[in-house]
Amino acid sequence: MESLDSEIRTPPYPGVSLLYLYKDREIRTTMDDVLKDYRYALPVRALRLSSWAQRGLINDNLAFVGQVVEKTETDLMGIPNFGQKSLDEIKIALTTRGLRLNTIIVDRPDNETFITVLKKRSAEATAQEEVSQRHALVGNVDADVAETATATVTASPKESIAGALKRVGKLLNGVVECLPNKSFRGELEALVRKYDNGHGVG
Repeated sequence: MESLDSEIRTPPYPGVSLLYLYKDREIRTTMDDVLKDYRYALPVRALRLSSWAQRGLINDNLAFVGQVVEKTETDLMGIPNFGQKSLDEIKIALTTRGLRLNTIIVDRPDNETFITVLKKRSAEATAQEEVSQRHALVGNVDADVAETATATVTASPKESIAGALKRVGKLLNGVVECLPNKSFRGELEALVRKYDNGHGVG
């Protein structure tokens, strides 16, 4: 599939919204690529839209992301009670996942078969999405903690970076104890051990 990565990272003008990237230009992918990419089989609820936007998609029989990306802006705006705000929500949600509207799926089967394929892969896709989001969150926490500890040392020169990391690690441990998801807790606990031992910078 045609990648949007370079466009997303480098908008045409500073300060221009990501929505600027949405021209009515179609992109193409193949059914083989769709079958290999879990994102298309995600249910629309995985886009974390407002209830209004999500209800609009479902009322138009769009249950999966793979169906949504095939639509144009004009298609979506034609849904009853579906406005610009809902459209913008969807465009942002797709962009953050490297997808976009007006995607042509080459060799796409008939609609019934296509939906059946997406439905069969939906549970697996949802699980993969959760793992992907957990990894992204842990990575963000890791970077933020290191940055916070470094800033602490800058403000308090007498405290070593290792000491600051260890102290922040203890704070993180309190957060981990409140997490119900055992798998997610395991990932963050590993991060806590890293900082509790005074490691993590450099």
